Amino acid sequence: MKRLPKKKSILTTARKQKLDREIELLKRLDPGHPGNNRDYSDLQNQELVISELWSLWYGERGPMNERTLRAIEESLGDPDLWTQAEKQYLALIDEHCGAGGNE
Repeated sequence: MKRLPKKKSILTTARKQKLDREIELLKRLDPGHPGNNRDYSDLQNQELVISELWSLWYGERGPMNERTLRAIEESLGDPDLWTQAEKQYLALIDEHCGAGGNE
């Protein structure tokens, strides 16, 4: 069955704000970033930032995809399921980004 080409995403104001937030959070993974809480250790700051990134990423694609990602993540505790988990991750990537990564 032939797949229809994915529609190109339009960069809305809301999407741009989310991307700006994602970029800021990624920058804050740098322990020396001035936006990090100086009262926290580097590890605590990074854990907070990663938690915010996951919330942002989960929120972008809705609760069904969040459940799917969390289920895949839970399966990573069993090395025998890693191949299956990789296939599930790749299926999600293909579903949301297509082969060309346009979204």
